This record gives sequence, C-alpha cells and structure tokens, in this order.
Amino acid sequence: SLPALKEFLAGESAFRAGQPDAALESYRGALALDSGFALAGFRLANAAGWAEHPSPDDRRLAKRALSDTARLPLRL
Repeated sequence: SLPALKEFLAGESAFRAGQPDAALESYRGALALDSGFALAGFRLANAAGWAEHPSPDDRRLAKRALSDTARLPLRL
C-alpha cells in the first residue's frame, strides 16, 4: 500500500541519517499498515541491531521477516 511504502521510505531515510531508533518507528508503522511487507521487516531487523531502544516486538517482527526471505528481492 502507498501509506506503508511512505512509512518504509521514512525509515530508510532515518536509517541512512544514522537514526536507527527513528527508523524502527517508521518500519513498525509500515508493518502495521501492511503486515506482509517483507522488506520492511528485514530492514526493521537490521535497524533493531543498531538501535538503542528496540522493543520486545521488534524481535518477533524481525524473526518473522527473516523466515520469509522468499518474498525479498535478490539484491538488498
């Protein structure tokens, strides 16, 4: 969905700016809007590894995304 994509892109921008906690919020938002957005889940997993304050749900969301790698593009 377009709203999920906008949240995802905000997460990408925050992560590239060195703000992994802000990126997590955006990736969570993208997944709340589209729970099947595998790339958002993958990026959430990556950002959670860098964040100072990942939530307990981040581990669950990351695990789900990483188990669904068939839906990810070949190149990230």
